[in-house]
Amino acid sequence: EPAPEPEPEPEPEPEPEPASEPEPEPEPEPEPAPAPAPAPEPEPEPAPAPEPSPSPSPSPAPPSEAPGAQRVLDWAHQQLGSPYVWGSSGPSTFDCSGFTKAAWSQAGVQLTHQSTSQYNQLPTVPLSQIKPGDLLFYSHDGTTSGIYHVAIYKGGGEVIHALRDWGKFNGVKISSMYYSPGILPTAGRPG
Repeated sequence: EPAPEPEPEPEPEPEPEPASEPEPEPEPEPEPAPAPAPAPEPEPEPAPAPEPSPSPSPSPAPPSEAPGAQRVLDWAHQQLGSPYVWGSSGPSTFDCSGFTKAAWSQAGVQLTHQSTSQYNQLPTVPLSQIKPGDLLFYSHDGTTSGIYHVAIYKGGGEVIHALRDWGKFNGVKISSMYYSPGILPTAGRPG
């Protein structure tokens, strides 16, 4: 009798997959730290003092003189009372442009002897910027061609000049710079 066929070996059972490790239990969340007590509200600060209004800028110092102007003015004051003589530039009598010519020669500045040509010879500045020693010019009609007189600005709204003042004192004197309405709006600056 034929040998019995061997029983087939049972197929090996697949190994069970290893059980996955159990997920760790989540750690308990830490207790939240107690909220800090709210800071006390700061006491209100006093309202800041208002910004001081800017103090007005000091009025500008009077402009200093042109170079040599003090020497010119010192000399001019020594001539007070000297007579007016048309066409003269000293040493003891003067007309207006002869006086300014002689005065500025004390500082080494050579001016012509005629008021209109002195105006044309010099750099000019507005009356608002005049300094002691500047030359002020007077015109019959507000033009350069109408210039009839020149004076030295001495400061403080005054001029020193050789003036032919019809029927009054003729000669070197101090007057208001506005002694005549014909003052030109620009002055000459020697130096």
